[in-house]
Amino acid sequence: MVFCVDIDGTLTEQQRRGWWRRRPHALRDDVLAKVRALVAAGHEVVVWSSSTAYAQSFVDHAGLEGVIALGKPGVIVDNQRHRWANRLRGRVITPEQFLARDYEGGDG
Repeated sequence: MVFCVDIDGTLTEQQRRGWWRRRPHALRDDVLAKVRALVAAGHEVVVWSSSTAYAQSFVDHAGLEGVIALGKPGVIVDNQRHRWANRLRGRVITPEQFLARDYEGGDG
């Protein structure tokens, strides 16, 4: 399974961009641990934010290995564009919902 995980407000305590640079304790260790467990279980994890450079900076700072750093898409080009809304429905979840599910054990 592929997971796309936002940075600010999801992998960090605050929504403000770059806040984690000034306050290293602002990282959400619980969510980061789950991301690491997913990678270890063979899942693909994309850590994303407004730009790829910003996402890569966070990944390096947090010591995440085996993840893809990527800027959020501004445009998605796909011959099945009409299916994207259906594909995403029910798949955008909060950090708390993410933590509550057992993806490593097959929960989805």
